Amino acid sequence: KQDTPASLENVSKRFQIEIVRIPTKIYPVKNRFGIITGEVPTEASLKKYTPVLARELSKYPTPFLEKTNLKRIVLAQGLQYDGQERAGVPDFQNQTLHLDVEQGNWNKLYQESVIHHELFHVVDWKDDGKIYEDRQWKKLNPDRFEYGSGGKNARGKDQWPLDNTLRGFLNKYSMSGVEEDKAEIYANMIVRPGVVRKRARKDPVIAKKITAMKRLLHDFSPAMDRNFWVGLER
Repeated sequence: KQDTPASLENVSKRFQIEIVRIPTKIYPVKNRFGIITGEVPTEASLKKYTPVLARELSKYPTPFLEKTNLKRIVLAQGLQYDGQERAGVPDFQNQTLHLDVEQGNWNKLYQESVIHHELFHVVDWKDDGKIYEDRQWKKLNPDRFEYGSGGKNARGKDQWPLDNTLRGFLNKYSMSGVEEDKAEIYANMIVRPGVVRKRARKDPVIAKKITAMKRLLHDFSPAMDRNFWVGLER
């Protein structure tokens, strides 16, 4: 049974997160990291996207999302960060997550993954105030590996598909920065648990990253326990 748009209201109440569908008075958003802009989404796009968002958010334990201090999710189209098109933008300063309801609507798994990917950036920031540096995570990588110049410089469509030929990484985008590597591991653990588990059996680096991610999340919120991960498999 597919969730209805009304279920997003229930999710909003459950987690005490405001869902903004008509962001006419919000953009542009200026913070110390840059400028976020977007347009009002069409009713057709909202109708298609809101059940996806409701379903994906409802997977989480309430204490976990409460710990993120996320106060608002803004639904937009034509979302941009400093003039660059984005599927999602976390605004740490304003405790807000901006999501584009049209970006990637040709691929359900991509849209689902974006929700969790961007949410993880919020967790990553809230965890220790750092996004672009994690020495312990970098130690998990193959010897002599160096990340690229960040996600903003890795925007091609070839960056997102899972790639079994990359040792220690799920896709090319993961190799652009430690923050994107962590977010991609996390997002795919949520939306493709079986696929990631299969990759881990053959790739010890990915296996170690999964273990490290589960530890990080449990330290952040004990609600992210074994029962949570088992529940995703049902």
